This record gives sequence, structure tokens and C-alpha cells, in this order.
Amino acid sequence: MNRNYYFYLLMAISIISIFFTHPFMRYPYDIWEHLFTMDSEYINLVNMPENRKVWHLFWSTVFELFGIENSQIILRAYIIHISQTLFALSSIFIFSRVVSRVVLAPADTLSLNYIAYWSTAIWITIFATFSVYYHHIWIMWYSVNYQITLPLFWYSLALATTLIFFDYSYRVKIFLLSLLIIILYLIFTIHPMELLYFIIYFVITIIIYFDKLFSYIKRYYLYLILAISLISFAIKESYSDSVPLIAGYLSVERLPLLYDLIVKNGKLLVDDQCNRAFASFNELMVLSLIVGLIALLVMFYRKRETIINVRVYLLLFVTSLIVLLPLFEFTAGVASVLSNLNVVNRFYYSASIFLLLPISVYYLLHIITKQTNIKLFNFSIIVILLATTLYSRNFTEKKNYYKNVKSLESSFSLKKVGFHLSDAEIRRIGELLAEYESSVEPDKSIYYLAKGDIAMVLKYIYRRDVYWRGRNTNPTYIDMEDYIRIHKPMNKDVEYIIFRTPNDFPVYEPYR
Repeated sequence: MNRNYYFYLLMAISIISIFFTHPFMRYPYDIWEHLFTMDSEYINLVNMPENRKVWHLFWSTVFELFGIENSQIILRAYIIHISQTLFALSSIFIFSRVVSRVVLAPADTLSLNYIAYWSTAIWITIFATFSVYYHHIWIMWYSVNYQITLPLFWYSLALATTLIFFDYSYRVKIFLLSLLIIILYLIFTIHPMELLYFIIYFVITIIIYFDKLFSYIKRYYLYLILAISLISFAIKESYSDSVPLIAGYLSVERLPLLYDLIVKNGKLLVDDQCNRAFASFNELMVLSLIVGLIALLVMFYRKRETIINVRVYLLLFVTSLIVLLPLFEFTAGVASVLSNLNVVNRFYYSASIFLLLPISVYYLLHIITKQTNIKLFNFSIIVILLATTLYSRNFTEKKNYYKNVKSLESSFSLKKVGFHLSDAEIRRIGELLAEYESSVEPDKSIYYLAKGDIAMVLKYIYRRDVYWRGRNTNPTYIDMEDYIRIHKPMNKDVEYIIFRTPNDFPVYEPYR
């Protein structure tokens, strides 16, 4: 049997399983704001920079093309979730595959494929955060979100790595460079923070390859000039909401104040836990850095390596250390002035640490066994992930990695992550609507008032006129009665109806 058979089977099973996952749809978390923004009738009610609505316009156009109405809002969420999850995992796989090929040039195709596969699996479970009541992995928070720019960032790094390290024809490189520039501009337009990540990686690469910098400039100066020109144009056209804090301190008068700002912000981020380390930093990150450091020390001890590119591995290790940036006052402060204070916790997501562990394990096993044993490699990764999960569950206080794994598990349960009203309950709302409306005079328009979750169903699924002040509102029945008492005398041709939640419906509490 072809030795690639099991890998392709594993990939097929993994891809099919994605279709059985569900987006995180608890109301009224951010996913609903994005779904509402696709409806042009209500777009002005959403407080979001215009440039970020490019993503919403794209999906709105797709749904209009295929006749998927906003009344099918839950179906829309599922379609975006599956599409963007597949794209995200594909981008991570491609990045991991390209970088692995550079780091481990002698490795065979099957080994590189498994390294990329396990890196992708680790990426799914290693990045997470907590909001209000829920601890979820990145893909659960952002599968229906314009921050698809993070996978685009990893794809852009794969393109940049290909341009630098692989010898393709001039035409192919022009095509790849053009694609890279388009992607970077898209990132900048939709969510510029990922462009900052790209610049950080670019700077780190320059530092590590400083001795070869001039030869690279001489060889690729045309690409460099074109890239700098287009990036400069993009920055010139910058939107006000994406300007980093440091931009306000780049003057002779204000530059001395920059250090004070870094210290102040860093202390705030760490002391007040605004860096979200309590939920984002986990046991697998620690283990990955330890194993990576051991591998790096072995490389330096051996001095001459034939199976690994030490310099690229060093680049991988340094960019993995980005997960430590939000943890310390000074580095967190620096991160805050390069971006903004409220997004420093997102720097975790820019670390290449998910690739560090598989490459390090593969390298160390090769050093120990003097050969490539892909079965031993796969077994080792599985044991490491299982052991880390059990250790996190049983021997740590915060249990973050275990929570990450549980979050992935919950994605397969509609009851745990889906909208808290079932399809049957949504249909029942429609039946109750018919009962309410059967008793209203034909010449009167109807205006409903309801609890927050039912108001959303009435407005976006059944397309009724509803008392609506945004997804975060949840008026009480007393509020509704007061509203009717004030407005009914002024609108005698309107029938105001309080849609009362059936007793057997789940209790609605915002952010639960």
C-alpha cells in the first residue's frame, strides 16, 4: 500500500469532520454584529469602521448571488464558519509545509506533510481567550469575523518564504509577489494589525540574516522597491482607527515621553490582567518553548548540521517567543505603543509556536535514532498532546490547555455553542406570531416589543418591526409597558404588542 495512503485518509477525515462543527452563536456576542452588518437595512445601527465592512460586503454579495436571505441568518453563519475554518486551516497547513521544507530540506514529502498536519492541529488548540463567561479557542471566536486576516497573514508569510528561499522562474516570482502585495493590502484594509505582525517578522528576518542582507537586496531589489512603494501608499491612505499609539510620539518634543507611556501601559496590562494571560497562555506553549530551546542548544552543540537549517530554525524559535510579549511589563508596553492598548492580547496569535514543537520533535528524534521514523514521530506528538492535556486538567490551577481542548470538543455540539433557541423554538415563535397577528385590525401596522433574544428572531428571521436598540439591549416587561404608554397616544394606527417569552423557553441572560 502507498505509504501516503494513511496521511491522505487522515486529511480526508479531518476535513469532513469540520463540516460537523458549529460556530459560536451565543447571543449577543460579536458574531451577531457581523451578521447584522451584512443586512444593508440595519447597517447604520452597527458601530464599525467603514473599511472593515469590506468583509461584510463580500459575504453579503455572495449570499445575494446564491439567494440566501438574511432571514436565514443562522445558515449564513454556518456557511461562513465552515468556509473560513477551511481557509484558516489550509493557510496554516501551507505555511507550516513551506517553512518545514526550508528548515528540514532533506526531509521526505511524507514527513513534511505530517509536520504540517500536526502543526495545524496544534494551532487549533494552542490559541484561545476568555470573554465574559466563555473560554474558547481562536477559531471559535473568529470563524465568523473579518479577522480572517490572521490566516491571510500566515498565507502571506508562506508566500514571502517561497519568494526568499525557493528558486522559481522570474514570471512565477512576479506572480507570487503580486499575490503577496494584494494580500497585504487586503489585510491592511480590513484589519491592519496583521500587517504589523508581518512587519515584525520582516524585521526579525533582517536581524537574523543581517550578514546576507546586501546580497539579498542586490538580488531582489526590484521586488523590494515595488513592495516598499505599495506599502508606503497603503500607509499614506491609512484609516484613523488603525494608527498605532507610537505615531503620536514620533517628534522631538514627545519622544522622551514614549518610555513613560511604555512603562505605564505595560504595568496596566500586566497588573490588571488586560493581557489575558490568565486564559491565553497555556501549558503547551511552555512545553513547546522548552523543547524548542533544547533542540536549539543541541544544534549549537553539534555546530555543523546537515538535516536542519539552523538559521531558519532560529527565526522560528524567536518568532515563537512572541507569545511572551504580553506577559512582561516592558514588552507588553512596547506592544501597546506599536498597536493599541486594548489589542495587546492578540499578539499571542501571531507567534509561530504551533510549528516549533513538531519540527523540534522531528529533529530530536532524528538525532537520537539516526533515521527518519514517521510512525515514531506521529506517536510522540500524540503522546505529547495527550499528556499535556491530562497534565493541564489534573495538575494546574488554570487548566488552560485542557479548556482549549474542551472548546474544540464543544464545537461539535450545537447545544453547547449554538444559538440558545432551537429550531423548534424558533418555529414556535413563528406560530405565536401568527396568533398575535390574527387578532390585529387589518389597517393597523404592528410593532413588537420582546426580550433581547426573541427580538432578534422577530427582526432578523421573521422580518417584523421590533423595538430595537442594538444587540446588547434586553428590556424588561416594565420597560416595554412604559414605552407603549408613552408612544401609543402618538401613533394610534400602530398596534403595540409585547411578545411574551413562553414559560418553557430557556431563560435569556445577555452574555450567558
